[in-house]
Amino acid sequence: MEIKIGIGIGDVKFGMDRAQVESIMGKADNVSEMNYDNTGEDKAIIWQYERLDIDFTFDQSDDWKMGAIMIESNRHKLGHTIRVGIEKDKLIRELTKLGIDDLVIEPMPYGENPNYELIESDKMQTNFWLNDGEVSQIQFSPLWQDEDNIIWPELD
Repeated sequence: MEIKIGIGIGDVKFGMDRAQVESIMGKADNVSEMNYDNTGEDKAIIWQYERLDIDFTFDQSDDWKMGAIMIESNRHKLGHTIRVGIEKDKLIRELTKLGIDDLVIEPMPYGENPNYELIESDKMQTNFWLNDGEVSQIQFSPLWQDEDNIIWPELD
């Protein structure tokens, strides 16, 4: 499926409710709940589609609209070349060609893997997680007008 920055992936758009996403994607393989705080007042529901290696997150704070996508498969792509499995140097070159000039690169050693890294772009609202110099996960969300206002795409 095609990754559309600020919009969604394939026919699924940020801002859709669970029924809308299910009508496009079908029933999720797994559903989990996450608490952002200890009060239980700020929750998210995550729908996992294992066969597609894609997760959709619906946040309580956004009236349960779908507000984040995480992919772990090279079958989903941004443009012609950016996908899971792309090497770090090529990712940076391709993003630069797209005019993305706000990349922040941080080492993020994790457990037994000291070579885990994060490349993030606020302009794209996208995180690229790298393992041993290759993208292993892409996370993205809608764009923001300012610190308080999300730019939700128009829904058909």
